[in-house]
Amino acid sequence: MDQRPPTSPGPDAPGDSAEKVTRRVAKNGLAQVVRLGATIISKLLIVVAIARWQGVEQVGDFTIVMTFTMTLGFLNNLGMTVLLVREIAKERHRVHEYTENALTIGVVSGILSVFVMGLVASGLGYSRELVIGVYLSAIAMVLDNLGNLYVAAFSGYERMEMGALAIVIQELAFLVVGAIVLILQLPFLWLFVIYILSRFISLVASIQIYWKLWGKPPRLGFEWPVLKLLGRKTLPFALTTALAPVFARFDVLMLASMRGNVEVGYYEVASTLFYRLNVLARFYNLAILPLIANQYPIIGDKVVGYVKQALKYQLMIGAPLTAIGLVLGGPLIVAVYGLEFQPAVFAFQIMAMAIFLRLVDNTLAVTLTAINMESQRSVATAVLAIFNIVINLYAIPRYGYVGAAVTSVITEIGFFVYVYLVVRTRLPNPFSLEMLIRPAAASLIMTLPLLVVNSWSVWVLLPLGVVIYALLVMPLRVVTPDELGFMMRAFKADRFLPPALRRRFFPRPQPPSE
Repeated sequence: MDQRPPTSPGPDAPGDSAEKVTRRVAKNGLAQVVRLGATIISKLLIVVAIARWQGVEQVGDFTIVMTFTMTLGFLNNLGMTVLLVREIAKERHRVHEYTENALTIGVVSGILSVFVMGLVASGLGYSRELVIGVYLSAIAMVLDNLGNLYVAAFSGYERMEMGALAIVIQELAFLVVGAIVLILQLPFLWLFVIYILSRFISLVASIQIYWKLWGKPPRLGFEWPVLKLLGRKTLPFALTTALAPVFARFDVLMLASMRGNVEVGYYEVASTLFYRLNVLARFYNLAILPLIANQYPIIGDKVVGYVKQALKYQLMIGAPLTAIGLVLGGPLIVAVYGLEFQPAVFAFQIMAMAIFLRLVDNTLAVTLTAINMESQRSVATAVLAIFNIVINLYAIPRYGYVGAAVTSVITEIGFFVYVYLVVRTRLPNPFSLEMLIRPAAASLIMTLPLLVVNSWSVWVLLPLGVVIYALLVMPLRVVTPDELGFMMRAFKADRFLPPALRRRFFPRPQPPSE
């Protein structure tokens, strides 16, 4: 079955071919790779640096502060960034109107969120150092949200490379200066000071890019009809934003309360890759979100072609990651974090089992947002968040961070079932198990040689696994020759091949005869 995206033209690109649409999505996807890659690498390396130079308890303290502010981050964000992407994609002529009024909402909600977060942290009895860390992290989140509103404007206009530039500047500043803080063994709270500084730098960069792109200085908007419209439309987005951390990371706060900071440190190491790898799904999904939002009012359920293509990419990436996590989880944890974190290996392997499913879930959830079903996404998140808390009330006191890992996997499975059934009410057959068979088979075969030579260094085994999987992709038809040819033509990469090879394996389709 041909799973290429539909080719119907959009209102801003009349007559676009499938290859032009693919190039546009690929360009934006590459921008997301740069943007989200910078974020994930920065945050991952900071956690690794804290683990190496400060120890497991300091990892726990850092994780508690970041998780706490992220859990209450909805007070600051209100889901406005994702709403802006969707609305600007549908009505690009209103980009300034939407962005300027969203900034006003962001400033007001951000100031209130700083005070609320600090007061709640104090009320929960956190230590003085952690409370100060919460205040500093909350201030950084206000700046981060304002910068992300500009990034959302770029994304809705499908100029995602502009947002990527600002984020790279931000994360580079945080990583470099944060590493210096750790190496010099400066007080722990200095990390959050650097967090604020890096977000301020990114905000200034975003303002300058916005000004240069549209020739108009950004300002705060005070148009009551627009403010009211955004406030009403963002309600389901705000609910999703509020519940997402409960769904995914509230177990960290439960662990801290019931088992202590050391177990939080182990769980953070076990779960970091599980949650951070979600960025691989977002590379493509954030690129197609404005495209689906733009096209859905025009071609209706035919946008399922975009969804299927996205799911195929997620499985092609997620299946081998799951296999590698199961087989190389132990040596990978020890090599990255050190022997002190050996107890985290089993929990990491448990969570690795659902890596591929987490990527699929992100695609289905983004699809709900793009086709105006954000309220149903909020319901799914709410139901599974409550489920996660209830199960963890049993699992964490008895099994600690391992119980939290098992609960995370069960919750992810439940989220998939719920969201898949909801998506099916609008789009025909968006996902089938047949899509998983070939990537799973290639991943299974890939692991066999890795098990035979498991005494080798993990830094040799990882690239070896990648090479083996790449060699299996074509023979097992994880990617068909037609699909590969289509992609090569879309990116104009076929021109680098010898003419005879190009005509033999990647011929251009002939126009239909009159």
